[in-house]
Amino acid sequence: MSDIRESIRNHLQLSGRLEAAAKEVLYEDKNITDVAVNYGLNIEILHRKIMIMEDKRKFFEEKDKFEKAFRAIFSDTVTIADAARIYNLDYTTLKEEFRKFKESNGTYEYDRYPSV
Repeated sequence: MSDIRESIRNHLQLSGRLEAAAKEVLYEDKNITDVAVNYGLNIEILHRKIMIMEDKRKFFEEKDKFEKAFRAIFSDTVTIADAARIYNLDYTTLKEEFRKFKESNGTYEYDRYPSV
């Protein structure tokens, strides 16, 4: 049992340092190598954390665009083509996602990587 607790403790300590270090690289434009050394982190692990945070940020930005487009389309203020242009979305993708949204009966959740 103590091995599990030690693993959890190590993970939590590493997780906090990784998060702080990644934020310095992403938001303060600090050099990744310098930050990794300052925090005592493996640069590859820090790089992976940064990539995950970037991917997550992009996903939520894209999801937000789709949700805003849906609201605009539903309020009859714009067409699907107009919403695609306004929110910088691919027309075909927006049209397909909007179809899924309408058919979902309130259970729709945007997924960048839909299951086949």
